[in-house]
Amino acid sequence: MCQNAATCEVYGPDESNYTAVCLCTDGFTGPVCAEESVSPPNDKNLVAIIVGVLCAALALVVIVVIVVLLMSARKKRATQGTYSPSRQEMSGSRVEMGNMMKPPPEERLI
Repeated sequence: MCQNAATCEVYGPDESNYTAVCLCTDGFTGPVCAEESVSPPNDKNLVAIIVGVLCAALALVVIVVIVVLLMSARKKRATQGTYSPSRQEMSGSRVEMGNMMKPPPEERLI
C-alpha cells in the first residue's frame, strides 16, 4: 500500500477493523507517499539572489547613464564649441592694431 520506501503502520482494535497509516520518508508526501514534496527555498538563498539581481540592475543603469552623458557631452562639444570657422570667414580675420607693441624709437647716431 505505501510507496517510495515508506513504513506502513496499522492501528485498530482488532484485525477486522483497522486503519493503515503510511510514514513517509524525506522527499515524499501524501496518503500513500506517492507525491514528491517540494521544499521551500532557503530564505538566505532567496535574499542573496534578490540582492544580486538588484545590484546587477543598478550597475546596468549606472553604465547606461554614463554612456548617455558621454555621448551628449561629445555631441554638445561638436556643435557648441568656441571655434567656428564659418563665423571667422564671415567676419574676416581682423587683427586689432592697437593691441600690438609699438616699435622702439630710432636711435640717432652722431
